[in-house]
Amino acid sequence: MVMTWVYNGTGGSLLMAVLLHSSINFSQGLTGVMFPAARNNEVAPLVAIVIIAVVLIVATRGRLGYSGAKMPPSVAPVYSTP
Repeated sequence: MVMTWVYNGTGGSLLMAVLLHSSINFSQGLTGVMFPAARNNEVAPLVAIVIIAVVLIVATRGRLGYSGAKMPPSVAPVYSTP
């Protein structure tokens, strides 16, 4: 949900979604190095992501949808009636 929110919030930028995914992977690797006992623990990152997703849903009141690209009036097609 967080990645979808970032994708929609940036107007459909795959780069930002990929950067978010990479930062999550990096933070999990870094946490494993800093805390070796938690290296294979996936519960804490899952809980953190769920908390972030719930905060985003509450903060945006569930309006996480992508409204689509807006065409400026100068680019919009002009139709004439015969």
